[in-house]
Amino acid sequence: MIKRGKMFVAGFTPFRDLNPAVDAKVGSVTFKRLLSGKSNVNKSLTGFTLIELIVVIGIIAILTVIVAPSAFRSIEKSKIARATSDMKSLRAGAISYNVDTGTWPLLGIGDGRRASGMGFMTNNDGNGNTVSGWDGPYLDRWPRNPWGRPGTAFGNNYYWDADSAGDDNGNGIVGEAQVIMFYVPAASALLLDQRYDNGVLTGAGVGNIYQNLAVSSPGDDPLHLNWMVKEPVI
Repeated sequence: MIKRGKMFVAGFTPFRDLNPAVDAKVGSVTFKRLLSGKSNVNKSLTGFTLIELIVVIGIIAILTVIVAPSAFRSIEKSKIARATSDMKSLRAGAISYNVDTGTWPLLGIGDGRRASGMGFMTNNDGNGNTVSGWDGPYLDRWPRNPWGRPGTAFGNNYYWDADSAGDDNGNGIVGEAQVIMFYVPAASALLLDQRYDNGVLTGAGVGNIYQNLAVSSPGDDPLHLNWMVKEPVI
């Protein structure tokens, strides 16, 4: 009980100096253990927390090993789907431009202007001139490469390529109109080729999807991928 601010416990004298040997119990915890800060309750709680922490860390590690590969595959599938959708839009826009004007966007332009959407969204041949018959815009926006790397040489843009200056797929025909995708993982590039072309990325027999060997080499991963719209452009 409590009287005038003083606590009285059976077997305990409040005015006597506390003696470590005193073992008067309050509940299941002794004064001696309370004074020392080493109660059984504290020990039990501390031990359980450490075990729980170790178990949780172990579970997280196991889940990471199991879930991470699946999550990566899902992300990569979404990038492939996005790139496919972008290519359909770019191809449709380029062909409509060609039908209206009799030429191709940015024909003969070989620099960074190819990553701007110029010609597709604005009536500009790349040199500040308008193009007769242009009836665009042929795209609402210039899409971003899902595998792009901002801050690198090619950034996160697709490049439109109709410079008509080289035989990019090595089949002897000069002047392809195509879209270049940069930094595509080799496995994803092959999957795109197998799904939408003939499954041949390099060498004899490449089709409309193939590795760009002007800016990447066989065996590169990631690699740079060309997706042809038309051959030849002129």
